[in-house]
Amino acid sequence: MAIADDSQRTDEMVFMETPSERVWRIEIPTPFAVGSVNCYLIEGDPVTLIDTGPKTPDAITTLTDALSTRDLGVSDVDQVLVTHGHVDHIGLAAYIVRDRPEAAVWIHEEDALALVDYDEFTRDRAQAFVSVVSGSGVPSEIESQVSGETIMRYFRSFGESVPTTRTFKDGHVFETGIGELRALWTPGHSFGSTCYVSKSKQVLFSGDHVLGDISSNPSLSFGTSIGNGMLTYLSSLDKVSEWGSYIALPGHRELIRDLKSRIDELRAEYDDKLRTTQGLLSSDAVSPYEVSRAVFGDYEIDSLVMALAESRDLLDILVKRGHAKLSQEEGTLLATRA
Repeated sequence: MAIADDSQRTDEMVFMETPSERVWRIEIPTPFAVGSVNCYLIEGDPVTLIDTGPKTPDAITTLTDALSTRDLGVSDVDQVLVTHGHVDHIGLAAYIVRDRPEAAVWIHEEDALALVDYDEFTRDRAQAFVSVVSGSGVPSEIESQVSGETIMRYFRSFGESVPTTRTFKDGHVFETGIGELRALWTPGHSFGSTCYVSKSKQVLFSGDHVLGDISSNPSLSFGTSIGNGMLTYLSSLDKVSEWGSYIALPGHRELIRDLKSRIDELRAEYDDKLRTTQGLLSSDAVSPYEVSRAVFGDYEIDSLVMALAESRDLLDILVKRGHAKLSQEEGTLLATRA
């Protein structure tokens, strides 16, 4: 598969040409700090869209304009393959189904709630966000800015339920205009996080499991049956390593030409975070919030939950390795050297 260089970039898409089929990357704007989200249009039969972008007017305009560039409309989309259940990747699924009721929307069964009942999913996540903040030693003036009701209202505006959503398990095969795509379950970033593998084109649609130059935030599934999200994520990297020679088409930013090297970099980054966290431990107790400031620096409040979730996972890993002890004092988690 030949990948276009920057000189072939349009305003909204990067064109990737194969001998007989085409794949388009559509950069959908989001209101979130991560920036735009990559959705991928696979032309042919069936017309396939991988991820959708959030439910915003700008996202709708970008998606419809991009489709029209290929002489397509929303009503031509036959199937949507979702990489995971976060709203920047699923928000427009309901919009597509309203225009094309027979369009099949697919998501891994472990992330199904995000689409089947988006309101319940959003309520659960908002409660989990508040919980991780309230037990982490966050200063009261910062904690007071985190409201479950506000979080729920904010995120509800960017997505909708799709009751007709279809679910799949690891290994499910989808037919697309570039041949078979095989679902590769990679829990971590979310419990249902999935990559899609094209053996014929040697391409892996990596969603947010592997990103080229930013963190995959592997601890965001706290409060679920995933256990330690970071350990689960690192285990899932092992599964992706088999496809290390492939080109990765990620959910954000630029494509990844050397997937193997990027996986190695990610492992090194988490090893470094663990060393930094272990170096903080002594007989004096530290909270997850204090760990988060040491590991992630002077981050903004919109990164608070991510930083705290990762810090809790880092401490949990150190406990499992016998390097740390955890206790609670007045509802706050505290860590000391073992």
